[in-house]
Amino acid sequence: MGAAVTGDLRVPLLDAHRYEKLLRRRALGESTEQLRRAFGLKTRKQVRDMISHRKRRFLDVCRTLGVEPPEPTSRPSTLTRGQVEQILCRYAGGESAKTIAPDFNISGRRVRNLTYRRNQDVVGWARQVLGGAFGAGDAVVESITAIPGNDAAGQVRDSTERNEVWVIVERTIDGATKRYIEFFEGAFEGTILHDFATEAARGARLLLDQQDTYYSDSLLTLDDPKTISGATQADPVVVTATAHGFSNGDTVRIARVVGMTELNGNAYTVANKTANTFELSSVDGTGFTAYVSGGEARLEVTSVTGLGHLEGETFKVLADGKVHPDATVSGGAVTLDYKASVVQVGLGYTHRFQSLKNVAGAAAGTGLGRVKRIHELVLVLLDAAAFRQGPAFDNLKDVEFLEADDSMDTATALFTGEKFIPFDGGYERDARIVIEGDAPLPFTVLAIAPSLKTQDGV
Repeated sequence: MGAAVTGDLRVPLLDAHRYEKLLRRRALGESTEQLRRAFGLKTRKQVRDMISHRKRRFLDVCRTLGVEPPEPTSRPSTLTRGQVEQILCRYAGGESAKTIAPDFNISGRRVRNLTYRRNQDVVGWARQVLGGAFGAGDAVVESITAIPGNDAAGQVRDSTERNEVWVIVERTIDGATKRYIEFFEGAFEGTILHDFATEAARGARLLLDQQDTYYSDSLLTLDDPKTISGATQADPVVVTATAHGFSNGDTVRIARVVGMTELNGNAYTVANKTANTFELSSVDGTGFTAYVSGGEARLEVTSVTGLGHLEGETFKVLADGKVHPDATVSGGAVTLDYKASVVQVGLGYTHRFQSLKNVAGAAAGTGLGRVKRIHELVLVLLDAAAFRQGPAFDNLKDVEFLEADDSMDTATALFTGEKFIPFDGGYERDARIVIEGDAPLPFTVLAIAPSLKTQDGV
């Protein structure tokens, strides 16, 4: 259980180029007095403060949270060109400590993440570009903060064991400037095999859980479950759900029933409805297992409304855990290609990874600068959706997890395990691995094991 304290600090606007120039000149041996004159500062104390200010403030906050952070200024200079406006330090049990710092550069304000895990020697900076656009550029993050988690009424997920990160985002929507207050939902936590009697049971639960994944921005969810309190072993099955509101001819999807599990995961047509009951048309339940408890029934729809905040935008759709074709909001609504009962709608983004230079594989020593070819990969994945891979961003191939016997009408379960992939790499000195994806689903790479041939001659 991590500290439930959040550090949110605002630092004065500092010119990052000027700051780094001062640090370089100090490293070359210039005295405090020489630096004071060169940078037009009034006192030598101002020089010392300029060097240590951000480091001191950053360390103070993170130590309050119980973590020892790395030096925040030891980051690639391209990540924070311009002025750093705000630094946020967040820590929660079981998660990495992160600093998220919106800063200014030529194309606007951006979010930079520092993922830090001391016990794994992981210190990694990354850009985080939110979905949507502002003018001709990316969406702008105007402010960022974090608050202790909660489990209040109407909240989708319990966040009491993590801190919630909230942002004010500026976008151009339907030709007008809009600002929305949004927050980052918690990461998807998949199923564990030993929690289930069979692999089939685990897979069924995973397909159900992945309906509630939140991997797009400015997202809204359509999910209106009606609680089931009974189901008869009769022909047809009669379901009890108080004040369900369904009409005859509606299609409903049932899930999470204990006992009469034969109903779970299937869609049925409503017939002979009353205020609190309805029949499942043409479903003979005389041979089903007896109902025990629980269950949810959801109306399947082909139209989603209430999307005026995304008017005119093309967005990502996750329908019952399956990636639906991109759609565009018109009149605050969208029509789906097929019926669904749980729908996630939001602005898409693309996750991108490019490996560092490969220095392994040479018999004579380092492979750096030597001609090499990567010909296959083994990726260790956790709860991963389809993605693309290849030697460059303009040379990628799709990687799918759909099996030959999988139904085309339902979602493909997220993949966990080792994935062997032939790699279409050429002979080159700077052989890289690129991974990219834009599905509104989770994607976690735990390890990458390339097979390569390196020429020992230069």
